[in-house]
Amino acid sequence: MKYLLISLVLLFGLSDVAFSQSRFNKLFKEIKKVTQVKSRKSSGRKVVIQHMKSISKVDYMNGKYKKLIVPYEESGKVKSIQSDYKNGRYIRVIQRPRGQSITVNLKSDGATYDYWKNKGWY
Repeated sequence: MKYLLISLVLLFGLSDVAFSQSRFNKLFKEIKKVTQVKSRKSSGRKVVIQHMKSISKVDYMNGKYKKLIVPYEESGKVKSIQSDYKNGRYIRVIQRPRGQSITVNLKSDGATYDYWKNKGWY
């Protein structure tokens, strides 16, 4: 009698656990689907980051691209970094160890564009 009672409890108890597990999986999939749809809607417009090598002189001078990869010199080497367009300049602050920083500051005019083009960076 004892074994029969234990087997009945296990039989009905396990089926209940399996049923609740399948309900949980369905609920989880629905929640995941809703969050994916919301994230697609909220992503909005993608920001295009152009390279200074690939844009024209007019686009550079007008500040058409708000984010741009620009060159700068550091200890005799030409390096490049992503900068932001603000008030007629492409500006980026690079943090260095021990509280030091370097500010990359390029004017968005024709002379600066020609300087880097003639420098051989292109």
